[in-house]
Amino acid sequence: MHSQGGLTLILGGPRSGTTWLSKLFDCHPDVLYRHEPDLVWIADEVPHICPDGCEMPFLAATTEYARRLVDIHTLKTAGSRPVFAKSYESAPLRILRKVSIVGLGALLAVFPASTVNKVSVPEFFDSDRRARLHVVIKSVTSLGRAGLMARAMPTARIILILRNPFGQIASRLRGEAQGNLAPRRRDPALLLTRWAAIFGLTEAKLESCDDVDYLAYEWAILNQKAIDELEGMERVRIVRHGDLVRAPIRGAQDLYEFAGLPWHEATADFIARSVSHQGPERYFDVMRDGDTLLERWREDLTAEQQDAIRRIIGRTPLAARWPELFPVRETAAAA
Repeated sequence: MHSQGGLTLILGGPRSGTTWLSKLFDCHPDVLYRHEPDLVWIADEVPHICPDGCEMPFLAATTEYARRLVDIHTLKTAGSRPVFAKSYESAPLRILRKVSIVGLGALLAVFPASTVNKVSVPEFFDSDRRARLHVVIKSVTSLGRAGLMARAMPTARIILILRNPFGQIASRLRGEAQGNLAPRRRDPALLLTRWAAIFGLTEAKLESCDDVDYLAYEWAILNQKAIDELEGMERVRIVRHGDLVRAPIRGAQDLYEFAGLPWHEATADFIARSVSHQGPERYFDVMRDGDTLLERWREDLTAEQQDAIRRIIGRTPLAARWPELFPVRETAAAA
């Protein structure tokens, strides 16, 4: 059974489980997947954090931007691994596509990633066939413009994935320490949001706070802003990363139904392999042991770091989504 087209946008912060979630969709034979195309093409006229209440001036530019994201099929956007079989290509063409991806990937050892990741990967289907495919776009840079993207993509189903802040912050700190993530820059655009004002943040305070505090403020502001803008829309689904990891089959089936995709056994096979992986772990790998993934932060973060995260994020309504981690909550709005 084939899907009849469609568009799904997956949103989340860095290290929130967006890649694994998007691969749950990419493994479907009828899905055309675009991995973070907004990091390959950055449009200056589209803000990465839209000032609260200021979507309309940017809507036309964002609508055109969102439309063009589907057409970007570079190594980064169309060559993320693992590579899955697709219904819209023959076996020889699938092999050719995979060989192209592997060959281009080998160039990363010689040339800068910023150059290689912009090289196009060949795709072998016509426009009529593409129109029947279900397109999935994944972004880790659009939390701050979630409402704007929703307006610009009026037919898209939107899935927002939330990873508990302790796990996400611990993973980001670990990635930076290992050199897997670029050094973080303090983003003054956070101050354009009402939640920055609620926290009493200033540019000076953002610059002077320590790394854990900054990441907690960023997590709270961007995720709460996205929730405020998206919650209540019928074409939006909000999912906790931990719930999906603990019950991946049920969660994936629910998300497929939401997106309008028929279930496929290729997804069950990928899930079985991805959550029970016992081999060497790579930072960006989607093959992980589920239990280790969910609990590692307890060892990675000191008690003082956990208290700092709890103090900041515990003041937002989002804390109520993890009552086991935020047993006592005082919202910033009421403080």
